[in-house]
Formats: sequence, structure tokens, C-alpha cells
Amino acid sequence: MYTLESEKAKYHKAWTLAYEADSSCGIQHCEYFSHVLNIQPSQTVADVGCGNGVASAKLQNLGFNVTGIDFIDVAWKQDLPFINACVWDLPDIEFDYVFCTDVFEHLPEDKIELAFDNIKRIATQGVYFAIATRPDEMGKKINEVLHLTVKPIEWWIPLLESRWNCVGLQDYAGQEFKWAGN
Repeated sequence: MYTLESEKAKYHKAWTLAYEADSSCGIQHCEYFSHVLNIQPSQTVADVGCGNGVASAKLQNLGFNVTGIDFIDVAWKQDLPFINACVWDLPDIEFDYVFCTDVFEHLPEDKIELAFDNIKRIATQGVYFAIATRPDEMGKKINEVLHLTVKPIEWWIPLLESRWNCVGLQDYAGQEFKWAGN
């Protein structure tokens, strides 16, 4: 059984021993996110599961008002607003958009719907997800499994479409996909 405390300990270990301090899976998604959702400068964006905030800083450089949200702060290195919170237990906050990359595959399966519901609650205009559909490689460096919910795109899409209207979808050969909705 995965608990919030066990997950925090695992990701503290991952960020201190395995992940590169300046790496970011999300940075490659910033411009597509901006384009597909037609986000205007100065709109608010929550980077949920922001890790070190490299993608958060890129989004800020694109002109958005960005707040990083993550359940551990050991990796956070940005001079931007940061909220220490878990995606399945978000505080009463509101943003125009949520940007969430390389996060949902890391969640325990029994927390997925609650996490989507929380993001639905805080995002007033749209959401963007990039979700891996394959087992992780990085966890081997710390003898942990990091991708807890490894499911095909067909499993994820109904969960997303029950909450948002799809405005963009790209599937990468069954390895991961990008999905935007409003």
C-alpha cells in the first residue's frame, strides 16, 4: 500500500539520488500547451507535479503567471510561487489552466480519479496532461517503482473525457500521450 508519506520519501530519494537537478520532462511540452489551448499572456497556470520547476520557469518566460505545485519541495529551485500540496489533496485554489506532465503515471491507481477531480476543481479554463503509458526506467536507480499506474491510452481517455472536452491529443506509439481539454 502506498501512503503519502511513503511516496514523499520515495521522491525525496529520487530527487536527491537519481534525477538530474536541471532535468525536466515538462519543458518539451510548454509551447504546445500554450498553442493548443490558446493561452494568453498573464493568464494563471498551475504546474501540478512541478518537481524542480524548470518547466514552470519556461512557462513564466512565455508570459504566464505560474505557480508550481508539488508534494515535496526538495527539488524546487525557482523564484516563483510554490504550493506544497499533493495532487489528490489540493487546497482551495483556482487557476486559469493546469499544466501537468509526467505525474499521473506516478500516482497510485486508487488516487487517479480523486486527482483528476481536484484538477477539475482548480482549473477554470483548461488542462494539459502528458502521461506515460510504459514502466519507468529511473526507479531502477533507487530500487523503487516510480510508475505506479501503467495503463494504455484507452484506459486514460474515458477518465479525461468524463471531465473535459478534448481539444488536442497526440499518441506516441503507445509509450506516452499528450492530452489537452477545456
